[in-house]
Amino acid sequence: MERVNPIKTVLKMLGMVVGASIIGLVLMWFVYLLPVEPMAEHILDSYETIREQDTWDDDYLAALEWAEILDTGTNIIMFHEVIYPNTGNAFEDSLLAPGGDVWFDMIGDWTAGLMDFAEDREYTDNNSITYARYWHGYLIFLKPLFLLMELDGIYIINTIALLILRIAVLYLLYKRIGMYSIAYLVALLTMHPENIVVSFQLSSIFYALNITLLLLLWKKDWAKEQVLYLFLFDGILVAFFDFLTYPYVAVAIPLLVYYLMHKENDIKKDFITMFTQGLSFIFGYAGMWAMKWIYATLFTSENVIIDAINSVLHRTGVTDSNADVMSSGVGESLYRNVYTFFDDGNILVLVAAIVVAGVTLWIKRKSVAVSKEMCVFCGLMVLSPFVWLIVLSNHCSLHPHLEWRTLCIVVFALAVFVISILPYAKQLEDK
Repeated sequence: MERVNPIKTVLKMLGMVVGASIIGLVLMWFVYLLPVEPMAEHILDSYETIREQDTWDDDYLAALEWAEILDTGTNIIMFHEVIYPNTGNAFEDSLLAPGGDVWFDMIGDWTAGLMDFAEDREYTDNNSITYARYWHGYLIFLKPLFLLMELDGIYIINTIALLILRIAVLYLLYKRIGMYSIAYLVALLTMHPENIVVSFQLSSIFYALNITLLLLLWKKDWAKEQVLYLFLFDGILVAFFDFLTYPYVAVAIPLLVYYLMHKENDIKKDFITMFTQGLSFIFGYAGMWAMKWIYATLFTSENVIIDAINSVLHRTGVTDSNADVMSSGVGESLYRNVYTFFDDGNILVLVAAIVVAGVTLWIKRKSVAVSKEMCVFCGLMVLSPFVWLIVLSNHCSLHPHLEWRTLCIVVFALAVFVISILPYAKQLEDK
C-alpha cells in the first residue's frame, strides 16, 4: 500500500508554494520593466473592439441576461494596469499593480476613460489606484502581447490556445474514462466557452481547469503524493491568475475525474483521498495568495495583509459594507446565480442532454445498475457549489455574471452519475 509521509509532504508543499511565489514575483517584475508606450498605442487601436464589447455587456446587463456578459469592465481594469506609466520602480509597481481608477466616475464611460488615460497618460492620486492583494498574473501575458499587437490579435491567440487545450483534454478524458468524457463536454457547453475566449477574467479559471486536467490525465499511474502536488499546483495557478470568478470549478471537476480514474470502491478511502487532494489545492491557493500579501507588505508602504484579511472577511459575510448596495445575502446569491445559469442556451443544452439520457436509459433499462458509492460522491459534488454560493454570498450575489459557472459542477456530477448507471460504465471498469 502506498504511504505518504504527511510531515514531509507538507514541508515539500510549503517549499513549492514559496518557490512558485518567487517565480511569480520575478515574472511580474520582468513584465513591469517593459516599455509601456507601445502597449498604450495598441490599446488605443483596439477602441472599436473594446467599445463593442462594453456595449454588448450594457445591453445584456439591462436585460438581466447575466450569463451572456463578457465582463468587459474587468478587462478594462486589466488594460489600465497594462498601460500604467513606468514609475521608475518596476519591482514596487509589480507588487502594487497600479492603474487608472475606473470607479472614479461610477456613472462614466469606462471605455472612453481608458482611452483618455491611454492617450494622455495623466495619472494622479485622485484618478489612480493600487490593487495589491491580487497577483494579477495575467499581466505576464497581456503586457508582452500588447507590446506586439492589438486586442483582436490577442483574442485570436487566446481562442486558438483554449481550443487546442479543450480538444486535448477531451481526447485524454475519452482515453482514460471513456463515456464519462461526455459529462465534461456537456458541462463545457453550459459554461458558454464562446464568451470565455474574449474575456481574460473568465479565461483564467478555464486555463487552470484544463491545464490541471491535462496533467492529471497525461499519465494513468501518478503516485498519490504526486497527485497531491498536482492539486497544489492547481491552487497556485488559480491564486496567481484569478480575480475571484469561479475558482471552485478548477478543483471540483478534477477531483471527480481523479475519482473516476482511481476509485477504490471504498467510500471511506475514496473520501479521504478526495479530501486530502482538496486540502492540497487549498494549501496552494491560500499559500500563494498569502505570499503576495507578505511580499507587498514587506516591500511597499501599503499594509496589504490587513487589507486582504478585511476583504476576505467582507466577501464571506463576516463583516458588512454599505458600499455593496446590491448584495442581499444568501437567498439573493442562490437566486441570482441559479437564474443566470438557466439562460436560453443552457436550457437548450440541458434539454438535449436530458432527452438523450432518457432515451438511452429507457433502451438500456434492463441493465441499469446504481452504485451506492457513486450516489454519495456525485451527490456531494452536486451540493458543493451551493455551499460555495452560500459561504461567499456577498461576492456571489454581487457578481452572478462571474459566479454562475460554478453551477456547471452540478451538470458535470449529474451527467457522471447518469453515465455510471449504464452498462458502458461497467465495461470501462472491467478494462
